[in-house]
Amino acid sequence: MLLKEWEHIFKPNVVKKKSGKITVTEIDKQEKFEMELNLILKDTSTYYHLFIEHPGEKSRLTHCRVQNFPDVIIFEVDQNQNPIFHIIELKLSPGSVTNLKKISKQFLSGYVNILSSLYFLDFNKEKTPEFKYYVGYVNEVPLPDHEDTLEGIEAINLKVSPGEDLKKQHPKKLRTQNEAFKEWHKDTIVFDEFSMKYPETRRIFNNVEKMGFLVNDNVNDRREVNFSYYKYDFNMI
Repeated sequence: MLLKEWEHIFKPNVVKKKSGKITVTEIDKQEKFEMELNLILKDTSTYYHLFIEHPGEKSRLTHCRVQNFPDVIIFEVDQNQNPIFHIIELKLSPGSVTNLKKISKQFLSGYVNILSSLYFLDFNKEKTPEFKYYVGYVNEVPLPDHEDTLEGIEAINLKVSPGEDLKKQHPKKLRTQNEAFKEWHKDTIVFDEFSMKYPETRRIFNNVEKMGFLVNDNVNDRREVNFSYYKYDFNMI
């Protein structure tokens, strides 16, 4: 929760205490799918949902270049008073280069927004915060075995003409895109949007927890035609 002296300075619901379960949904009416994530909370920890004063995947820091935002940020204080921040993003198919880049921005933005608010949160400041990252998905694009295979070309979204030498025409882009896949399959997301010019801005998010969603049949009361529903229950251990 917020420190008492700051409770009434911030907008309502910037920090909201939670117990039992937190449900997060990702709905895309254009792609016709819904993902429902149920976070099962531990009784031995205290949980807060952060930055929920308004909906939308947009940074609360308007002065930051990266304006993306994750689907949910959970602040946990465990039984030993250790502060843990859970940054979670849901993507139907995260394993495309476009989506991997977007996720890296969302992770970074979540991290920066948390850092900007640490002073106002009520926890033992002698404890070093831990950050955990999660990606929920339905379809995970596999890592191509070789850079110039048809599967690799399709996966990395390059438009290649018949007879075109992939490695000669797109060497830099191909190398960059395959690196993103390799990192993803090592449970790592890398933010390198500005690293060519400013290498110090590169950030690596390790040990990303992957959550593979399954078809959710328990939605008959709100089911739409040609709409796909997926669900995942995750125990916050």
